[in-house]
Amino acid sequence: MGEPDDERWQDAGPEPEERVPAGIRARWILDRLENRRAAMGLTPKPAGRRDTDAVTRLVERLDAAGEPDTSGLMERVLDHALDNGFQAKRVDTGRRFARLFDELRDDLTCDQRTLERRRREHADASQPTGSDTGESRPAEPESYETRARRMLADRIGADIDASTAIRALADRLRLDPDPDPGQAARYAELALRAGRKTRAEQARRESERSRELHDYRASHGGSCFAGNWQLEQAT
Repeated sequence: MGEPDDERWQDAGPEPEERVPAGIRARWILDRLENRRAAMGLTPKPAGRRDTDAVTRLVERLDAAGEPDTSGLMERVLDHALDNGFQAKRVDTGRRFARLFDELRDDLTCDQRTLERRRREHADASQPTGSDTGESRPAEPESYETRARRMLADRIGADIDASTAIRALADRLRLDPDPDPGQAARYAELALRAGRKTRAEQARRESERSRELHDYRASHGGSCFAGNWQLEQAT
């Protein structure tokens, strides 16, 4: 009777996300919220027990609804919310993120559809037609994100989170669209600094995530799957 169980333990592969406890996945999102707000220069608010409970319930709700990538969805919704100045001020705690999640998710969906429609319209407009007079169309204004990406193109290394740096610089350009060269260089350096901080936080978070999963598996017989450690306890 012992041999099949031993073989099953040895053959166990990586744990699917849904087997990682909801509370641990909630902590990942709360860490992301705190670190992103700090990198953006917003007031960081450390998560409390009520924040953890609220986000844990959100994770469980999304899992129960059949969401195939709960953590990925929550990260996309959170990042999109923090890229919006109005929502960034509202989403300052885990409890508010959990309460506003459906609204924020709808915002992301609508913005994605709008962006896709504009891309199709731009592609259609760029196609030559029989009635084309040969006159050139006026160039579309460069977006702040594109401008920030161009300004940082040669300065982003492996120690910098590119998306954070680009967002940080784009936000500053929105407030000051025509900075002098010295000020532009300062904006770029501040954005790169934010990118470095985010990359360092990501490394720390990944290390903590691995440690949490290792500790959880170790305390439950080597697996996040409840069936395995319940079987071990029964024996």
